[in-house]
Amino acid sequence: MFNMYRKLLLNVALIALSGMATSAYACEGVNEYPDWTAKDWQGGTPNHAKAGDQMVYEGSLYQANWYTNSVPGSDYSWTLLGSCGDTASSSSSSSSSSSSSSSSSTSSSSSSSSSSSSSSSSSSSSSSSSGGGNTTVTVQENSSGFCGVDGSVDSNNSGYTGSGFANTANAAGNGIYWAVTGDAGAYTLSWRYANGSAANRTGIVSSNGSSVSTGEFAGTGSWTTWASSAVTVELAAGYKDLSLVANQASGLGNVDSIQITGPNVAVAQCGDPKPTSSSSSSSSSSSSSSSSNSSSSSSSSSSSSSSSSSSSSSSSSSGSTQDLLIQELQQGFCSVDGSIDTNNEGYTGSGFANTDNAAGKKITWKVNAASAGNYSLEWRFANGSSNDRTGIVSANGSQATVDFSTTGAWFSWTSDGANVNLQAGSNDISLSAASNDGLPNIDYFTVLGSGVSAADCNTSSSSSSSSSSSSSSSSSSSGGIGFGDVCPTVGPCRILPFGDSITDGYGTPGGYRIELFKIAVEAGKNITFVGEKTNGPSTVAGKAFPRKHQGHSGWTIESVAGKTGIITKLPSPALNDDPNIILLHIGTNDLKAMPSGMEERLERLVDKILADAPNALLVLASLVPSDKSSYPNSVIIDYNAKIPALVQKKADMGHKIIFVDQYNGFSVPADLADGLHPNEAGYARMARKWYSSVEQYLH
Repeated sequence: MFNMYRKLLLNVALIALSGMATSAYACEGVNEYPDWTAKDWQGGTPNHAKAGDQMVYEGSLYQANWYTNSVPGSDYSWTLLGSCGDTASSSSSSSSSSSSSSSSSTSSSSSSSSSSSSSSSSSSSSSSSSGGGNTTVTVQENSSGFCGVDGSVDSNNSGYTGSGFANTANAAGNGIYWAVTGDAGAYTLSWRYANGSAANRTGIVSSNGSSVSTGEFAGTGSWTTWASSAVTVELAAGYKDLSLVANQASGLGNVDSIQITGPNVAVAQCGDPKPTSSSSSSSSSSSSSSSSNSSSSSSSSSSSSSSSSSSSSSSSSSGSTQDLLIQELQQGFCSVDGSIDTNNEGYTGSGFANTDNAAGKKITWKVNAASAGNYSLEWRFANGSSNDRTGIVSANGSQATVDFSTTGAWFSWTSDGANVNLQAGSNDISLSAASNDGLPNIDYFTVLGSGVSAADCNTSSSSSSSSSSSSSSSSSSSGGIGFGDVCPTVGPCRILPFGDSITDGYGTPGGYRIELFKIAVEAGKNITFVGEKTNGPSTVAGKAFPRKHQGHSGWTIESVAGKTGIITKLPSPALNDDPNIILLHIGTNDLKAMPSGMEERLERLVDKILADAPNALLVLASLVPSDKSSYPNSVIIDYNAKIPALVQKKADMGHKIIFVDQYNGFSVPADLADGLHPNEAGYARMARKWYSSVEQYLH
């Protein structure tokens, strides 16, 4: 109904408009590649750009779509905004992907609602830019701020980001719709799109039903080649119902995302033009006293009862996803150990939550979930201090951490989040400070997923415990119940990969660690790898990859037949970083060097590890199969058969040890690169088994 109403307004205005005046891109003061804008840790060297950061390269201004260390414009992680000193224009962002030219751009689906396939894990990412008070949001399909498409959300053409691209039906009057809020001023709207047709396509750009410009989408040569097109328009303060509507029968290009830069812009609930008090530009825009949290001594627990306005829930027109957004003083917002303030501009709603500057100070919410599962939580925040701040997320005993990076000023806002397990029914959620710096200022809290709603803070939570199910595919002979907290609740879980060339990642630098880290990141788990050696990629799943390990090519269990044993690395340097979990896969080289006595040598190694690292969880694996006669598979089978009994023996003595079966399920020779070492698929198979065995201990 909402989209139909918009279309009635917009069809009246389907006339060609002269482009509104565009403003020049001011590149002065913007970092020029390779002068990176962000660093991986406090005190480190800047080595990447994060989402929303802008950089100049060869006279053009680019904006990062996510964590990236690639050359601006070289891949999909960048959006070309325009030339420095020139007006914003439709410019190709050089990313021709595989040219498997799909025959039709817009698979003319007649439905007028967006078929949102709701697998997009990231809600529209809001990030601060370098301008005074300007922020940037990137809105993907099926995320907050995306309101619908007269067509479908598709994924049949490669090169898109997020969960797919918006594909309008081929007819004039069909469009795509978004919702944002912000102050009055100049806004740059930039679309990432593909147009594989022979003709250029155009669309009317409107805000709240009034046409403000025309977007031009030049042909990109194929439906798998993506470019960017931008317009700069003047928009009024408050809620903005934005639309891009085709004004010719061929429809629009396929639209991957929209990036909006403007004064204090933020995503909004679709169809609800409530005012957003973005404290009108009082001169204190940068007053931001150096302590964000103006530590009001009273721990004022501002309960939601003072406001009857229920928290907003934003969904795509198909209704398949629904994001719950809770502002301060709304239902679902329960308390803050501090105050609700309005002294720093750029917030939405009635203010922002400002905790006292002390460890343990927190903000609490209560939400209802229709079903138990893993949910993404996200906070819009400002951190004007010089240091990143860490928050501990707790939900019914499930914990995670969020690193709130500095945003440069207390009026510059961005978003970050974590994944936690929620139980069916009501859930108490808290965000507490991990250090005496306190938390950043929190503007609002969002739960991403379907079937979530704000709960009454005065009701008790469901009693069913939400332990994360560890899908340990019958690989563990000792389930690990009763081990207590293996990993810290604050900071990453330190994992030591310990072994030979398979741990090193022979043939695929990084080995199983790549997929293991990727799975953990996507599940919202906080892990890092430790050890004295390093290899592997610099980034995985959009995050800096921890490249450390303790894998030694050619080494044996103990020193035998002229080969060095990994036992010589105990306790130092292998245990120097005090690992929480040790992943042990060892014995392959013993098969050739000295197969007799392998089991006894393994037990001595296990005893040494358990004695030197009594608080760590030792995960002992059976060997993966071999397809080489010099490393007899028959010996592997005999060796592996004795490991579960060894694990059970040590577990019965009270040690933290479990078994994981890395042999069964391995495909030979398909999962082996050379008959002995896994290939990429084999390492990924190992990673999944490692993860299943330790999942329940990760936070």
